[in-house]
Amino acid sequence: TSKNVFAVEGGSILNIEESNGVYKITINIQKDNVYMIYDNLAKCNFSVGQAVNRGVNIGTYNGEYLHFEIIKNGIMINPHTFLNF
Repeated sequence: TSKNVFAVEGGSILNIEESNGVYKITINIQKDNVYMIYDNLAKCNFSVGQAVNRGVNIGTYNGEYLHFEIIKNGIMINPHTFLNF
């Protein structure tokens, strides 16, 4: 069953890669030189260059997991740190 994926923060779609029906989306957050990467998506609802608002449905995934990472100033950071959990 498909599960919706929502943008953690607003920004613009920097890159979309597709391989064998699996999508990887990179969102450029305009502040603080931050990139958010969502990987293992079955569907992508946006195109490169489009603006994305926080909380909007960016796609779906069908697999066992959703890969999510945050890169700030070229360094991978723990999402818990960025999201203030």
